Amino acid sequence: MIMGFYTEEQIKKARSIDLMTYLRTCDPTELIHVSGNTYCTRTHFT
Repeated sequence: MIMGFYTEEQIKKARSIDLMTYLRTCDPTELIHVSGNTYCTRTHFT
């Protein structure tokens, strides 16, 4: 089953990675270390 504009392969790949890993590898400039083990995205950091 294909959902919208994504292939089944793309959906499987997206489900196999957690958000922190995604941000660290695909969009590291979006990830902000707040303190300790707490991170935020630039988009949501205020």
